[in-house]
Amino acid sequence: MRTIKKRSTPGKLEAWRTDREEKNDDIAWPYDYDAMRRSKDVLEEVEDSLHAEQGGICAYTGRGIPRCGC
Repeated sequence: MRTIKKRSTPGKLEAWRTDREEKNDDIAWPYDYDAMRRSKDVLEEVEDSLHAEQGGICAYTGRGIPRCGC
């Protein structure tokens, strides 16, 4: 098994979450994965960050992780 050193949260994700919290303060959980997927630039930055953080390798299997390009 491989060890992964966690990096900081991507900037676009932080900004997206803050924006949704400010605009939807009456909703208990104004963001989720489905909502994030609707924001292509945020999704791309999160995917890029995770892929780089893991070196493109699955920590459990040691196999390469393909980019989804969503």
